Amino acid sequence: MKKQFWVLGFLAFGFLSWVTGAMASQDPVLTQAQGEVMILSSPQSEAHEQVPPGFIRSKFEGKYYLTKKATVGDRLPIEGWLRTLPGARARLIYPNGDQLNVGPASFLKLQSEQKSSASASIKMEYGMIRAIISKSGPRNQFKVRTPSAVMGVRGTDFVVEASGKNEQTSLTLIRGTVTLQPEGLKSAKEIKTGETAVAEVKKAPETFQTSKIELKRALVLTEKTEKQAASEPIPEAVRKLEEQAKTTTVRDIVQYATSPEEKAKLEKLAQQSADVASLNAAVVQMQVAKAPVSSPGSQRILEEIKSQTKRTDLQLKDLEKDPYQKYFEATQE
Repeated sequence: MKKQFWVLGFLAFGFLSWVTGAMASQDPVLTQAQGEVMILSSPQSEAHEQVPPGFIRSKFEGKYYLTKKATVGDRLPIEGWLRTLPGARARLIYPNGDQLNVGPASFLKLQSEQKSSASASIKMEYGMIRAIISKSGPRNQFKVRTPSAVMGVRGTDFVVEASGKNEQTSLTLIRGTVTLQPEGLKSAKEIKTGETAVAEVKKAPETFQTSKIELKRALVLTEKTEKQAASEPIPEAVRKLEEQAKTTTVRDIVQYATSPEEKAKLEKLAQQSADVASLNAAVVQMQVAKAPVSSPGSQRILEEIKSQTKRTDLQLKDLEKDPYQKYFEATQE
């Protein structure tokens, strides 16, 4: 029953209290969405007896969920899954401005490392995310887990792509530091700004200089999503989260500047950027200009993306109908 409380509370108290409660609880809020984005929540061992309007029952990995089409202002609770169909994208923002930009055909769950959403980690079955996590914020021990690796974040801007075919994980550092530990190995490797690494189970990570190819793929996650219809204005609480995200990002990029000249350039870039999405895209564009055209690992990553096929080892079974038939298609380029 406790796990159903957030759903019932949403229905009872409405949209604004939903967003406000999310901010107070440290859960990330969906501030941008394009295409079909789903949230699976309220996991329990038996099927829910009552299904609120707008929800359906679903089952995944032996647990039953209440599933709905996500809309701006929804929050992703601990143990809740976020799913984007091919062509869809989403952005989640925490109260302090930390961000999760989720790419097409992705499936991830918010987990807790210490029974606190402030120390949450991400379990990503497959797909692509770009995260901006402040190293001075509450998630400075943030982790991202994929089927083939665990990444320890110490405050950074990074892109993770998890393949669904041979459980390959690629990690690109826009700025900062991340430790990368493949499943089955005891040691981790430190990945730094300007580096991309590829990890597979029980294999030492391969690291190479980030090229234009990886950076341009990262731009998919920072393009502005479609604006809401004029009849659906953005709630004030959501607008403030977007503003906080930009403030956090500006502070982060300036902190990582390697010279006074670069700091001044980044500050000017921040002033010229209308919002956090524009700023995040501009930061990558700066790196594209000076990155090599390709690198030893670029072709390998692209070939793996193109060869992805439907996954059969993960089964999402809806109890009433099957809305997930497209879910396990390959990530769109």
